[in-house]
Amino acid sequence: MKKVASKYGINEERAYTVGLLHDLGRELNIDEIKELAIKFDSRDIIKIVNLEKKLETPIILHGAASAEILAEKLDGVDNEILEAVYYHTLGGVGLSNLAKLLYIADFCEPKRDYRESKIVRRLLDNQNDSADNNLLLAYYFSYYYSIRYTLKTGVIFYKDTIDAYNSVLEEIKKRELVIDKKLI
Repeated sequence: MKKVASKYGINEERAYTVGLLHDLGRELNIDEIKELAIKFDSRDIIKIVNLEKKLETPIILHGAASAEILAEKLDGVDNEILEAVYYHTLGGVGLSNLAKLLYIADFCEPKRDYRESKIVRRLLDNQNDSADNNLLLAYYFSYYYSIRYTLKTGVIFYKDTIDAYNSVLEEIKKRELVIDKKLI
């Protein structure tokens, strides 16, 4: 993340921080994730939409658990860091570029060696087009491929992801960007 952050006008140290710490809550047991997510929700920094439903699949709340750990342990951690960490699992609407980059980076981290992650990495690394458009297209395809995977596996969709996908698609249309059909 740190490597591409400056290309997108994102502070490299902040990108490194969220990249390093976003999964702090990932390996906790289910009860700990639930407890930390509920605590994070009570902070009123970010309201967890459909919290009760998400508690039925607590692993998707590991971003909230991680954000709560950061809020508890790091004095003065700002809301942009907490937002990026929280939203890296399902995404969201109106996110900062730091949060968008973390969502993308989590989708296409180097250990994910499948076609879709490689495509998103190439979009992120593209030097030919404007950085802002590259970030948007990488963000779009991260959602597109995540939604496609969710449809194939038959797991529950959450409104956060659908709203984010629609928001990104609207921005692509507004900018009159072309989505390469070969990538679909």
